Amino acid sequence: MTRTEESTEYRVAITFASGDTSEAAVERVFGAFYATHPEVEAVVGATERTLDVTFSFPAVGAYEALERGWEIFREAGATAGLPRALAVTHVELNAVPAEELQQASQPVS
Repeated sequence: MTRTEESTEYRVAITFASGDTSEAAVERVFGAFYATHPEVEAVVGATERTLDVTFSFPAVGAYEALERGWEIFREAGATAGLPRALAVTHVELNAVPAEELQQASQPVS
């Protein structure tokens, strides 16, 4: 008997050093994610020295999620013109709790 694995929603958060943390830089990175992977609903923010991007997608297991997350980040980063030798300072991968997914699918009253 073959077992079919179900996908889980994963969230990736990546922080990287950037010499440009202006609103224009945030919009450029957001636009690149929207152009290449609108389905991941990326959120981009900035601090004084870093840009942060958070996005989510379904995957079967953590290994697939890591691979897919880097693929999405690389494609959007290339579109945004980010350097290949980017100084990534933080990477986080989490399975999105089922309760959070249920709450997100509920209509707002």
